[in-house]
Amino acid sequence: PAGPGKSEKIKSGVARRELKRGLDSLPKSAMFNVIAFNHTVMSWQLNMSPATPENRTKAYEWFAAMEPSGSTFIDGALQMAFKKPGNAAFDKAYAGVAIDTILLLTDGAPTDNGYPASNNMDPAEILKHVDEWNALRLVKIHCVGIDRVHGIDFLKKLAAANGGTYVDG
Repeated sequence: PAGPGKSEKIKSGVARRELKRGLDSLPKSAMFNVIAFNHTVMSWQLNMSPATPENRTKAYEWFAAMEPSGSTFIDGALQMAFKKPGNAAFDKAYAGVAIDTILLLTDGAPTDNGYPASNNMDPAEILKHVDEWNALRLVKIHCVGIDRVHGIDFLKKLAAANGGTYVDG
């Protein structure tokens, strides 16, 4: 199979740069994980990990080794992010173990997880899911749109509704 084209290489370079910047900005006391997505959703680690220099490097290298492909299953990636620390985002009884920030990097409008072909997903459906998962608004969601991303209005709404910011990557 052919490798990624020039546009995909540029986008993946921007994604790597933005992830590195995010990892470098983590406080030493932070716990983190990295979730990558196309039509599937993959996690760097099963659980949250301490933000040691070694873990930051390993997470970055894991992500940097991936080839861009497929669609943009944002809904699945967000669901995994909310479930990673346990039931914290789904049940207020677990608020003490909740994640506090999600950084979403994407280069496309949201799609479902269809394979080999995916369909566009209604952004309103994802916003509704996040409203349920983040009902207590304990998690800030910051969004980075890469390469004049399609669906920029959705990303701006997602960030604004969850105490985050949107930036162009």
